[in-house]
Amino acid sequence: MTCQVNHLPVLTWNALKLNAASMDFDPADLTSPTLTVNHFYGDAEREEDLSPDAFEARLAALGTANEEEAVVAGKFPIYAEQAFPTGMGADADRLMRNAPGTVLTFPENCKPPKHITFRYTIPAGATSLSRLLITVKRGADASVLLYAASEDTAAFGMQTYVYLEEGASLRLTAVQRMGGDSFFFHDIGGWGEDRSSLSLAKLDLGAKTVYEGLNHTQAGDECVFSAELGCLGLRSSKTDINYNDVFRGRRAVGKMLFKGALLDGAEKTFRGTIDFRRAATGCTGDEQEDVILLGDDVVNKTIPLILGEEEDVEGRHASSIGSLSDDMLFYMQTRGIDRVHAEELMVRASLAGIADKIPSDDIRCGVNTYLADVFKVEGDEP
Repeated sequence: MTCQVNHLPVLTWNALKLNAASMDFDPADLTSPTLTVNHFYGDAEREEDLSPDAFEARLAALGTANEEEAVVAGKFPIYAEQAFPTGMGADADRLMRNAPGTVLTFPENCKPPKHITFRYTIPAGATSLSRLLITVKRGADASVLLYAASEDTAAFGMQTYVYLEEGASLRLTAVQRMGGDSFFFHDIGGWGEDRSSLSLAKLDLGAKTVYEGLNHTQAGDECVFSAELGCLGLRSSKTDINYNDVFRGRRAVGKMLFKGALLDGAEKTFRGTIDFRRAATGCTGDEQEDVILLGDDVVNKTIPLILGEEEDVEGRHASSIGSLSDDMLFYMQTRGIDRVHAEELMVRASLAGIADKIPSDDIRCGVNTYLADVFKVEGDEP
């Protein structure tokens, strides 16, 4: 099945073919991932194995459907209608329609003392899909960790929806560590009411083919949103990313930060959009990308967008893309650090800030071990 995913909110110059991406995924022989959830703290409630119709009904009841618009910021939109807008778009919804659904709800003023972890383990050769709706009620403050892993080549797709009521806060951490030549995608939709706060930290470290999409709508006033995405593109891997921060309320603040490293033959496409809709006055949006190129034949494509339908807004984007300078390598070599270990130090330093946010000690240690193994050369100490 071929899907059009990760489309920009509006059409732009198409010479580099960045308006959208094509994703090939065969959902014919689905298996369910082995799911482990740690002990629930506080009054958090979990509903499992919802039927596709029941899950869709829960999404529709939230009232988050995107309205059909003729024009966005003076340009024609290319998105399709969704019950809950996501970064990968309507084709991903259709692909996920038969996936099992889980609903996690944090009641009003709930403040669990520890995070809740969902561990998804995908057997070698399996193809799995999973959907999760996280609802954080008024005044609640919660933390959720999603961890997807496979020992060998597998395919796994996730959809995560986050609905934040007034004054609700969520720290969402997601780590992907798929083995072999695995295929992985993670489609995220977020919605925040007045004074809500969503903090997202993500790491993609294993799969050979990765699609990432996020659309967060700051629907209320004085919302706060931050997203940090770290990606390590291994040799001959392909990563395609689309992140949208949509401002609909007033005096909201949003920041998106992407950090990555591409090894020999790796390809990466990043779309980052700050979208100020009508009436979103007094808002500030910030987007930054830092990519280290560690091979001569890597392909890096970036398309930042700022769309504005209001004048009283601040939108900024910055990008730093390049390889290690000869001066930096010479400096490290004078201190006994060869090129491979110098590259490891730079990559680990780049991703360390995101890895430090992983609330699970064993998963965080596993990430650090994996990064060390990627750069291990003959003669290194185990």
